[in-house]
Amino acid sequence: MPASSQIILPSTTHDPLNLLPVTVTSDPFKGAGYYGFGYGLHTVSYQGTGFEGVISMQATLAATPAEEDWFTVPETTQDNTDSPYTGVSIYNFTGNFVWVRATVTYTIGTINNITYNY
Repeated sequence: MPASSQIILPSTTHDPLNLLPVTVTSDPFKGAGYYGFGYGLHTVSYQGTGFEGVISMQATLAATPAEEDWFTVPETTQDNTDSPYTGVSIYNFTGNFVWVRATVTYTIGTINNITYNY
C-alpha cells in the first residue's frame, strides 16, 4: 500500500466565551505498522489559528486497542498554553504503530486541521 495522507481532525473551534479547557480526540487511523511497513515513518501537520493549548499524537501497538493502550508520542507535542499560535507545524516520528490518533486540549482558538501521512 502506498503512502497515504489524510485529515484526521477537521476544523474545530473553541468557544471563546467558555474559558474551561476542552479536549478533543480524533478517531483512530491506521498507522504504518498496521500494514507491516518496516520503516515506520509517520508525518503529521498541525494547522491552527489563534490556538492556545496542547496538541499531541497518540499511538498504540495493539491491534484492538483499549483506552489504556494509547500513549503520547513525545516528539509530536506542541505546547502553546502561554501564547496564541497561528501557523503550520510539521513533525516526523518513527515507530511501527498500528493505530494513531490526535488529541487536542485547548482554551481558545481554532484547529484548522491535523493531517497525517505514513
